[in-house]
Amino acid sequence: MTMHDDQIPGAKIWRYINLTKFVSLLGKQALWFSSPAKFSDPYEGTLPKSHLKALSDMRQNWIDNQLAQLDALAKMRPLADFSKARASMEELRTGIQKMLRDVALKFGVNCWHMSEHESDAMWRLYPNCIAIQSTWKRLHDSLLQDGVYIDPVRYNDFENDPIEKGHRHQNLFIKRKSFEYEKELRAVKMLDNVCEGQFISCDLSVLIERVYVSPVSEFYVLEVVKDICFGGLPTLKQNVEVKRSTLLDVSPDYL
Repeated sequence: MTMHDDQIPGAKIWRYINLTKFVSLLGKQALWFSSPAKFSDPYEGTLPKSHLKALSDMRQNWIDNQLAQLDALAKMRPLADFSKARASMEELRTGIQKMLRDVALKFGVNCWHMSEHESDAMWRLYPNCIAIQSTWKRLHDSLLQDGVYIDPVRYNDFENDPIEKGHRHQNLFIKRKSFEYEKELRAVKMLDNVCEGQFISCDLSVLIERVYVSPVSEFYVLEVVKDICFGGLPTLKQNVEVKRSTLLDVSPDYL
């Protein structure tokens, strides 16, 4: 993995997860890379219209060329049967969205929220959860396997936006503008088993900078989380800060 010039190493990222998944993270010392098949967005793994048209045009030109070559071979070898090859070429004319979806399902995805601050919207989506605060570079440096690609999600108008060229694994990093509030950073890796998800080893001492407990949680939950972090499971380093979010605490005295 390499950091690209347009990536900001110190940019803060957040992962909002429930307590069960947090315990799993500590116990496994690994991040879970989910299959896109498990995501609720039906457009996951697909591309905007302009992208599809460009790919369809490229495919059409290639198919036409292959069919022309089959016609030439058929003239040279009139007794040979090229019907199966021709049928395969014809099938390729359609189904480009399915092809893209099938490719996306070969990968696992680990999602983070990019922001310099806690997000009230994310806490509302994940009430009574844990927020792990890290940075882009910490995520990059903590992952212990090759073949992981990290980049922000691009939010496009799927009806009108022009094609973006030269982006690796493009269909895994494009979503509709309706999801812009997520400010998502994704780490992706090819799965050993399609559609199943996979744990990817991670150095938590590098990854985790702070752990926040939900601002709507009971106050005792903070002590439970501290016990989990520094108790019987494979533990975090003592310099990792574990605190309860103050996002919804009472107004300060100066108001």
